[in-house]
Amino acid sequence: MSTLTSVAVIGLSDLGRRVVEQLLVRKAYVVALQSHGSSQEVPRGCSVVRVEHSDLEGMTKAFKNYFVSIVVCCLDNEATHTQAIIARAAKAAGVILFVPSETFLPLSRPLRAGAEAYPQYLSAIGVSTLRIVSGIFIEQIPWLVSSPFAPGKMALVGSGNVKASFTSMIDVAGTDVLTYSGPRSFRVLTGFLGHILMTYPADQLRGQVLHIEGQAASLNEIARLYRKEVVRLNSLDDLFATRLQNQIDRGFGRSGWDGGAPPGADVDATSVASNGLWENHRWRRIHDVLPATAFR
Repeated sequence: MSTLTSVAVIGLSDLGRRVVEQLLVRKAYVVALQSHGSSQEVPRGCSVVRVEHSDLEGMTKAFKNYFVSIVVCCLDNEATHTQAIIARAAKAAGVILFVPSETFLPLSRPLRAGAEAYPQYLSAIGVSTLRIVSGIFIEQIPWLVSSPFAPGKMALVGSGNVKASFTSMIDVAGTDVLTYSGPRSFRVLTGFLGHILMTYPADQLRGQVLHIEGQAASLNEIARLYRKEVVRLNSLDDLFATRLQNQIDRGFGRSGWDGGAPPGADVDATSVASNGLWENHRWRRIHDVLPATAFR
């Protein structure tokens, strides 16, 4: 087991909660850093510190007080601008490894203004990062293809013929599963992130970009899988979903995309290059995760 056992998680959205739970199962000491106005539920067994994420001194103090070795950011898109401050606090506190919010999606830099400079900023201030690039979460596919103008159908912007990487949030960040041993009992399935952080030593994780993929598929293939009619639109109500579909159509949706245009010929191999780090794991495919009723 890794010696990196003191972990700070920032942002307790669905993803952040899953990350906390899987790390607790892996016997890490986990502290959640929440802003004073946050009402997000904190998993049992996790310590909580109330501090504004824009408070450099406060964040640094929290990292030092809890001897934090790893910082995992799971902030919403609107809050990622505070990551530069969080990263500076991590550096000042001697944090060993920093996992940024944009870690999972290969499309982050071209989709968010100013985000393309963020990795360079982290490198410039001397923060060692780990990125686990998994592509698009399978659970987000219904959101990606939904439109009020096409209820029960798949709304596509562009051809929909180009494959993207889809990986289940369960495989990346784990989940809780109800058991029958009691009305409040549950067990937590660990994910790739928890496995990596608590299995491999820090020296092997610093500066690494790990590419994983559950399944490669085009949006048209997904429509055929679920026998859904496709409706072509110029745009979707959600601007981010529109831009994401456009990027997928340009070939930039694979987890193994190296930033080139077009993606290299080795993108199939690169997209699953790190799957083997989780030995004997069966990666979920789209039909394992999404029921037919998911597209309404």
